[in-house]
Amino acid sequence: MIENNAVKVILEKVAVETGKGIGKLAEAFFGYMGLKAENKHEIKTLKILTDRVLSNPNQLVEYHGKTLSITPNSPIEERARLREDAQSTRKQNNLETVVLHASNELNDDSEVSDEPVDDYWATRFFDMAADISGEDMQIIWGKILAGEIKRPNSYSIRTLELLRSLTTQEIQALKETLPYIIVMNSDYFIISVEDILKKYNINFNRISMLIESNFLSPITLVVEKIHLKGGVDTVQKLFNKNYVICMNCEGEDDRKFDLPIYSLTFSGKELVKLLQPEGDKQYMLDVVNYLRNKVNPPIKVTMHEIKEWAKPFGGFSYSMHDISNEAEISDTKSTTDSIQE
Repeated sequence: MIENNAVKVILEKVAVETGKGIGKLAEAFFGYMGLKAENKHEIKTLKILTDRVLSNPNQLVEYHGKTLSITPNSPIEERARLREDAQSTRKQNNLETVVLHASNELNDDSEVSDEPVDDYWATRFFDMAADISGEDMQIIWGKILAGEIKRPNSYSIRTLELLRSLTTQEIQALKETLPYIIVMNSDYFIISVEDILKKYNINFNRISMLIESNFLSPITLVVEKIHLKGGVDTVQKLFNKNYVICMNCEGEDDRKFDLPIYSLTFSGKELVKLLQPEGDKQYMLDVVNYLRNKVNPPIKVTMHEIKEWAKPFGGFSYSMHDISNEAEISDTKSTTDSIQE
């Protein structure tokens, strides 16, 4: 069973006003945790019951202890009451499951800010979380709640709205694209090079879907302007969770070039920081190959394994060993013109 301390921290941080229905969550939750741990079969039965009620209004369904009874053709008023009760039960179960997942993210070693969670944010969060029923999404919402408790103002309401509105297809498109997100400074993007996009099945339909879901910016003709200074040890880095590409000039002359990209929105950035997706190694090797072949005159490009993060997609340390020449880099030739100085 989850330690009550973690749950208590969550409830104390968000139970700001009993009148909003958030404060009352604390009163009921500890009993719920015992039921959750000891009577999983009954919880599953209740969920089946709730689904049955919502799917068929022409029957009266009752549950007493371990006895389930279904009576067809009950009065419409009774069916309406039962439907409302079932919807309330489902929403409450969703909320408490999200809180349970948040408690999994917190432990005795978690650094929790003394700053309270914003009342409006908490109210909107629980309003939305009540309708989140899929387990995978409930885990994500639990991560958001835990992150907001640790550091208030970490996640915007716009990001919550993005998550809530995602369709099953959009969620799948997002999952398939996350390994190819690259970060440079504070910019998050997908490199828009035709052959690389084609190789990793990042097609027009997927890009359009991610734009419509507000994960990618609707401004499609975007370039990342890169300026490498010559005669100095300054290194420009492109990175994901696992690997970093380092670029620098080997001579005295500066190098400037444009990198075509699809840029992430602010909410997209917050999701990447939250989910911390594993980066695709071969994809990064293909980017190395692209940079080596397309920047003219050539620049020095190396790739290294990231060893440790100070915070998610913040400061990191990496191995000095160049892994870009250890494996054969696929021949990814862009159909675009070479990038000129």
